[in-house]
Amino acid sequence: MPSLPILTVSECIRNLNDILSTQVICVEGEVQSFSVSQGRWAFFSLKDNRDGSVLDCFMLAWRL
Repeated sequence: MPSLPILTVSECIRNLNDILSTQVICVEGEVQSFSVSQGRWAFFSLKDNRDGSVLDCFMLAWRL
């Protein structure tokens, strides 16, 4: 098995942003634990009722 590169946190985030910025996705799930912090940030989880998988999410509150 080839050795994997070791990335700094900044490099990892940059790589993930590069990958995700080219993707358009829609995710369907049950919204759980919704809250707004400081009137700016919305935090919530999306739960898949089929297998219980949970995706933690956040977004700018003004985009709601």
